[in-house]
Amino acid sequence: MAFADLRVVAHVRALGPRGSEEEARRRAASLRRECPLPGALEQAVTDLLTRVLTPALRGGWGPAELAEAVDRMIGSSHRAVVSGLVLAARHVGGGHTAAWEAEISALGQPRQLALGDDGDLSLALRLIALVAALPAAEVPVQRRASEQAPIGSRASAKLAQVRALLAKAEATTFPEEGEALSAKAQELISTYSLEQLLHLGDEHGDDRSTTTYRRVWLDAPYLDAKATLVDEVAGANRCRAVYDTRLGVCTVVGSAFDLDAAELMITSLLAQAQRAMLAHGSRADLAGRSRTRSFRQSFLLSFAVHIGQRLRRVTEESVTAAAAPALLPAIRDHEVEVDELTAMMFPNLVEKSTAITNQEGWAGGRAAAELAQLNLFDEVQT
Repeated sequence: MAFADLRVVAHVRALGPRGSEEEARRRAASLRRECPLPGALEQAVTDLLTRVLTPALRGGWGPAELAEAVDRMIGSSHRAVVSGLVLAARHVGGGHTAAWEAEISALGQPRQLALGDDGDLSLALRLIALVAALPAAEVPVQRRASEQAPIGSRASAKLAQVRALLAKAEATTFPEEGEALSAKAQELISTYSLEQLLHLGDEHGDDRSTTTYRRVWLDAPYLDAKATLVDEVAGANRCRAVYDTRLGVCTVVGSAFDLDAAELMITSLLAQAQRAMLAHGSRADLAGRSRTRSFRQSFLLSFAVHIGQRLRRVTEESVTAAAAPALLPAIRDHEVEVDELTAMMFPNLVEKSTAITNQEGWAGGRAAAELAQLNLFDEVQT
């Protein structure tokens, strides 16, 4: 590796995926001093961009998701640059498909980086640091999120019912009603999902059986607690969730319908948990020191764990009610598919736990998650 390549790699590693624009500009200026040979620095940066883009594109990061990552980690004004980068490297990631072309087109007129410009050089360093940090492993094209056909009409109609229930849950000022509406939504999701598992491969099923994935981006603060909620909702819907702590993103693996349903449920429960948490106001210890952050982190974590338990009970009741001999083998086959894709995408998974630092917050979150009575289901009209 040439001297310029080594220096660029060193500065990118020091910058990291969360490096600021100011720090990137300082490192770009340092690189210009360290690599005075004309064209050497620009070539090294171009080569490194290609090297980090290749595994990302092959590992399931399509144009739209790359743009979303850049929006969140760097800024929302660089979609044209993302479009230019993907166009230049699309031969490595199966980017000749109609889905990719549509995603690239949606990003707008592509712009190429002019690495002789200090601003573009610093942006390139931030892009390299971010893309290199994206979790990526080789994913077959038919499993990629951007290659999946839309769900069928019956599934869309069922999701519309779920969406309406969750909208009511978010709008109500009565926690008991919100919990009951959310539980009813989970009941609808579970019943339809089980029906789809039973009909995979025959003329009655209108959804594809291929397992795919969805990325759910989380907003600070309390990212670990919010990721726990994603994991709990995913598990209740026969999906698996993997959280990347560096980027604040969860990759959820499952069927197309289950992913759509889980995403609706996650969005709604995050809003409901936030509202319940804020209703408790600020917290302080006996010495007057703020305990608000620890209270809220523990509250959201407790809410996630206990609402997950409730959702899984609803799912288990749906399985029992279905009483179909072929159902359990179908569920096992689906679980194998989900596990296989998860292992393919994340071969080096590490389990992570989150500590409880505020017992009052934990108790409050548990209470918020358990207010509803499950026997209210029959009273809810869809």
